[in-house]
Amino acid sequence: MRLQGAIEDANRAPFEPNYLQHHNVDGGVRPVVGFAATLFPRRGPLSLHAGMSLRPVRYHHTFATGHEAFPTKTYHLRTTAAQAVVSLRYHRRVGPVRVLAGFGTSLLDWWNIQAYARYDGVNQREAYGISLPVADGFLAEPFQQSAFRQVGYERPTLGFCEEVGATWQRYTLTLSYRHQLYSLYYEGTSVSSFSSSQRGGPVTHIGSTPQYGLRATAFYATLSYDLFRLGERPRTAKGGLNRAD
Repeated sequence: MRLQGAIEDANRAPFEPNYLQHHNVDGGVRPVVGFAATLFPRRGPLSLHAGMSLRPVRYHHTFATGHEAFPTKTYHLRTTAAQAVVSLRYHRRVGPVRVLAGFGTSLLDWWNIQAYARYDGVNQREAYGISLPVADGFLAEPFQQSAFRQVGYERPTLGFCEEVGATWQRYTLTLSYRHQLYSLYYEGTSVSSFSSSQRGGPVTHIGSTPQYGLRATAFYATLSYDLFRLGERPRTAKGGLNRAD
């Protein structure tokens, strides 16, 4: 989940840097567990597939602020990403395996969120006689233009996925790329500039805080085992014998 597009003023140095500019707040390899099912069995080359997966999201990083009064700032995020996917798959048999390609929609939600941004070792900070924020949640999402949600992606967010794979007997290996819709988020604790009520007058309030754009993207590699083979169902034949169609 890389943050980018923070507001910067090229004509003057900001009071604080945009700490999360181009920073990936969920990089690295993560374990994934889940289950999947075929909603409509294949009749021909197409099938409708649905899956649900869980993976951990972990981020903890400390930045140097460049200010002696509050020298470091720490961002922390710990949650579980739950993602549901529904995709339309095209199948084709190639020798002993069946290859597939699919496209679908995804829904991402965060469970049990623990997130904060704070200046380490200080209870208060100020500049120009104005009290500045010390700690809060980060990835704050604008809500009704007058308030901020504590953490982004705390409500289901729509996205898309593309996938390819191959099936051999009851095993399926799938590679997929998933991306959520682009959203804007505000950093509620960093101060980038100040403003005054009149030109050349004394500083009276905080002018702005950094704004970031965020799109969560992920590559998934999953190996699944089919509990029930497609097209198999018990049926009683003449003489009381069972067979599979």
